[in-house]
Amino acid sequence: MFLRRALSGPALSGGTIIEERSVKAAAVFYLFLWWLGSVFILLKGCWMSLSGPGFFDPDLLTVLTAYIFLRYGKTGAGVFAAGQGFLVDIFSCGLHGIFTTVCLGALGAIYLGCRFFHLETPRGRAVTVFVAVIFKKILLLLLFLVFSMKISGPWNLAWTSLLSAFLSAVVAPPVFYLFDRWMSIFPKEAA
Repeated sequence: MFLRRALSGPALSGGTIIEERSVKAAAVFYLFLWWLGSVFILLKGCWMSLSGPGFFDPDLLTVLTAYIFLRYGKTGAGVFAAGQGFLVDIFSCGLHGIFTTVCLGALGAIYLGCRFFHLETPRGRAVTVFVAVIFKKILLLLLFLVFSMKISGPWNLAWTSLLSAFLSAVVAPPVFYLFDRWMSIFPKEAA
């Protein structure tokens, strides 16, 4: 009962993922997205420790958050953003709560962005993800400055943040399409 209510929140497309697929399939796919986000966090942490600090990377967590927002609604995306941000906080050696705040800020940017750009279209997905990643980077920078963490090379940081947002925007439409195709293999719920 709880699972059906949690997964049947209003989506932007006028329906829910539950109307198209079974509750079990939607829950399994939601857990798969959680697993994918967790693996991305671990791999990104390993990659950043080898290559050094930088913001040059496509932000798959924001893309996943936007997808979950579109298909599972605000509640599913909020739980995902808070959980993945908390996971980043656990694995990072910084102040706890910074990345949870940043991920929830990205969700807020996605929520506001979908009011101006149609998240069902590839262009709307790209623009919304671009704006959310830029907002996420600015919020992270502001939190670092508030908590007196040293930031080196602000111009380099600006360019790498723009490049990261651009790469995330380019990656978003194919990722949405791929996830929708994967979801289409699950059987429809019997009437």
